[in-house]
Amino acid sequence: MQLYDQVAVAVLAGGKSSRMGRSKPDLPAAGNDTLLTRLCSAVGDFRHRYLCVNASQQELQVPGFVRIVDRYEGAGPAGAICTLLGCIETDAVLVLACDMPYYDRSAAEEILSHYRGENVVTAVTAGRRQPVAAIYHKRLLPLFEHAVERGELRPGRIVEPAGGVFFQSRLSRQYLNLNTPEEYREYCRSEGIDPAAAEL
Repeated sequence: MQLYDQVAVAVLAGGKSSRMGRSKPDLPAAGNDTLLTRLCSAVGDFRHRYLCVNASQQELQVPGFVRIVDRYEGAGPAGAICTLLGCIETDAVLVLACDMPYYDRSAAEEILSHYRGENVVTAVTAGRRQPVAAIYHKRLLPLFEHAVERGELRPGRIVEPAGGVFFQSRLSRQYLNLNTPEEYREYCRSEGIDPAAAEL
C-alpha cells in the first residue's frame, strides 16, 4: 500500500502508566513479546517509524524505529503528538499507544484507507473516538502547540476546530487498550500469560 510510505507511524511509550502502577512498554505480551515490541512488529511495514519516549527512558529502543524524546513530558499524548508533528518527514503520522495488544496490520490498513490528506482520521469503536490510534497531519502542529501551552491536553478536544474523518471501525478488538492491572490480568488469562511475570 503506497500510504505506508506517505504516512509515518509513531508508537507512544513515554506515558506515566499511573493507573497500571508500572511501565507498560515492557509488560509481557503474547508470543514472547512485550506490549511494545509486539505493536512495533505489527506496524513494521511503514517506511517511516518513530518511537516516542520520555527523557528518563534512556535504554528504551526498538530496531528500525527512530527514537524521539517527548519535548512536553507530563503533557500526556497531546504533548507527544505535538513533539512528533514537529519531527516527522511525512505529511502525517499514525499515532498509536503502546498498550494495544491486538492492534495489527488490518487495523492500520483500515485507517489508512480513510486517509485522503485530512487533518485527522480517527476510528470510532463502541461509540468512542480513539485519539491515541489516529492519523494527524502536521499542519495541526500550531494547534497542538497552542493547546499544550494553555494546558489543554485532550487530543480529541484539541482537533475539534480542525475537522476530520471519524469512521466506524469494524475492528473493535484491535482498539482494546490496557490501562489497569485488572485489565492486564484479564488479557494475560485470555492469552495464557503468567501475570506474575509482570510483578503487578
